[in-house]
Amino acid sequence: MSQKMELRGKQLWKFGVLAFSCTIIGFTLSNLYSSDRLLSTHSFNLPGSLKPGSWSGDAPKTTSNPNDLEEYFPFGSATGSKDVGEELIEPETLEIDSQPTIGKVTILFGGDVNPTYERALSTHETHNRKHNYPMHVLRHGILNDVWTKPAYILSLLLQELTKPESERLKWLLWHDADTVLMNPSIPLDAFLPPPTMSDIHLLVTDDFNGLNNGVFPVRVHPWSVELFTAVVSFRAFRPEINLNFRDQSALSEVLKMPQFARHSVRLPQRWFNAYQSADLNETTHPYQLRRGDMLMHFAGVGDRETRMNHWIDIAEQHLPEWELDLRQTSYPGEVKEYWGEQLRLIQQRKEEVENEKKEAKKLIEEVNGNMEEFSDKLASPEREAISAKLVDLQRTADDKETNVEMIREKMNDLHQTLSPLHVHVTASEKETHRAAHDMIFTTESLVLTLPAPPPAPVQKETQDAENQVSAVRELVSTSGEKKKIEEETKRLKQLMQTLDTRMKQEKLGKYKQAQKPAPPAANTAPQRPPPQGSAPTNAQNIGAQVQRGSAEGRGGT
Repeated sequence: MSQKMELRGKQLWKFGVLAFSCTIIGFTLSNLYSSDRLLSTHSFNLPGSLKPGSWSGDAPKTTSNPNDLEEYFPFGSATGSKDVGEELIEPETLEIDSQPTIGKVTILFGGDVNPTYERALSTHETHNRKHNYPMHVLRHGILNDVWTKPAYILSLLLQELTKPESERLKWLLWHDADTVLMNPSIPLDAFLPPPTMSDIHLLVTDDFNGLNNGVFPVRVHPWSVELFTAVVSFRAFRPEINLNFRDQSALSEVLKMPQFARHSVRLPQRWFNAYQSADLNETTHPYQLRRGDMLMHFAGVGDRETRMNHWIDIAEQHLPEWELDLRQTSYPGEVKEYWGEQLRLIQQRKEEVENEKKEAKKLIEEVNGNMEEFSDKLASPEREAISAKLVDLQRTADDKETNVEMIREKMNDLHQTLSPLHVHVTASEKETHRAAHDMIFTTESLVLTLPAPPPAPVQKETQDAENQVSAVRELVSTSGEKKKIEEETKRLKQLMQTLDTRMKQEKLGKYKQAQKPAPPAANTAPQRPPPQGSAPTNAQNIGAQVQRGSAEGRGGT
């Protein structure tokens, strides 16, 4: 009972933390979206493509340390910032006429107006117009430090989910402000999972430090709300974990949880989160930009603005050798191969889960059967522990979101409680084996009283009994199931009794009658008594001695 109360207490505590976090986020976001703090602008009507907001605080630092997350996100402090709100940049002139399904999200604030980052943001202009991508740009902080990023993504997910489904965006692409769009011909949906993988909601990439969340698509889905709620509140309910990369590390930790891990995948970094080479030239390295690739990310580099301006100069020229059509790039073949392999792995994992569920069901049935037979021999705490683990395993096996590791963990938990039960099961199994050996011996002893081959009247019964002896012996020697051994031993006893009855009817084997002595010959004359006075014969002398001995024996009693 104390374990249940402790578990319940932890669950309530976590729920309280999440509820508190969501309340704070909701209050902050409702403040952000109030009418006097929201800017909705169109990038192509603004001078310089994007209207810069007011900045405050120190300018972003530039170091060569890739572990410094301030280098990943050029944000300023939210405290004391002049509030400029949010820009929703919607293309005025579209090359396609359709309801947008993918939107972009980024944050740009802190320090004085920085032309480099404004230019980098403007490289998305052609891409957005070509594919009808609205872009949300937040220009002030919501939470302290870099935690504004997951909070803002969470707010947009909630905002989209309040709309009718036909009017919602389907995906959001987050990109850090230190990214440059190199090839506007590449549509974002080129990287998205096929319709058959509708349970994949997050696409992320790794670099040499592990997860890098500088650029990633996330599906507009309740799952994504739960994911980013967990990220924003992570510091509160897991304070013992050291977050070296702050919100990025929090996302990495959350994605280790089974309910989130199985709905996310790791894509090749170069597809939409490529880094540049050290000598400013494109290379064929797996994580570095190639000609025709979509986007470059300047994560954790020294002299960042110099490098960014070099590549922005190239992007703004819209050179044909860089802005290749999708079909001229390596993307189609790579994407097809990748998702094909993912489909194969997903199917393989499903089969593994189904096999593990079968093993769990088999264990549950076995333990339930043993509990029915031996529960009364266990102490109350032992019964309760086994019953609780049975419930846990059954619930995990029935969960549609379960996986092999979760089922195995619950099976192991159950096994650890079964020692007291196994004591009684083992004793019962030994008794079952002893009874089986006894019946084998009894049956074989009965069969051995018959000649070989057995007489015709009992030939079938003898063969049936011998076959069943072999079956029972095989079960016992291979440690077959106790119930199966008992059933087959019972059948052997029935066959042995049938054979015994038949032998008795036919007077065969041990029931065969002993042969009677032969009668005297017909011409043998009866013996006459000897005449009086004649000497007794040897037979008469022997008979007299026997009679005397008997009389003496009785007299001495």
